[in-house]
Amino acid sequence: MRAPECQASISRTAGKQPVSKKRSITVNESDWSVSIQGVSLGTVVRILDRTTELDDYSQEPRFVKVEWMSDDESTIDLAVDRSLVALNVGLKAAVPNDVKIGDEVVIFIGARTPFVLRRREHSNDTSMAYYQLLGDCYVYDDVIMRGDTLSGIDASRFTDFHMV
Repeated sequence: MRAPECQASISRTAGKQPVSKKRSITVNESDWSVSIQGVSLGTVVRILDRTTELDDYSQEPRFVKVEWMSDDESTIDLAVDRSLVALNVGLKAAVPNDVKIGDEVVIFIGARTPFVLRRREHSNDTSMAYYQLLGDCYVYDDVIMRGDTLSGIDASRFTDFHMV
């Protein structure tokens, strides 16, 4: 989701190094997995029922403008196109509909929105955690979505999330 109004980690600093200038994506040529640096926001602990639990979010944005494969702006309806979940840190998020309990919400360096990852087994390496990228999400927190979360985090706290 390239959402123009969301700035989850764009042009912010981590320690003394600007996040947008930090090298954050690497490819492991032995198994072609991709590692992206980011920070975990929490794990999904509950999938919420929109009919009874969405009223708390009536003041939150329902539609998010996005730019997909072209420069044309489209709109995602967070109430229809996403599932509402609770994270273990007390946050709520609109996530891809195929989310499961235990999936993790992260902010990657340079990304406009947080993403949802699912831990995967990887036959080549059991010493490292591997993830499947499920898709982008919207966290119902202004501080996170405007990019202030990563500005106070030291660069040493970033984690490599290995995708297969």
